[in-house]
Amino acid sequence: MEFLPEWISVDKVRYSLSKLESLNALKREGTGKGTKYYVTSIPESIDL
Repeated sequence: MEFLPEWISVDKVRYSLSKLESLNALKREGTGKGTKYYVTSIPESIDL
């Protein structure tokens, strides 16, 4: 979050990550502050 502009809310980031996970575009490893996300595929279209 420290690298994102102030106009992007935590809730929007969480929603976007969740949506990308459901599209199998991201894989999550870990929990809490140690969570890392890895790109697994790039969907043709993403409606966040």
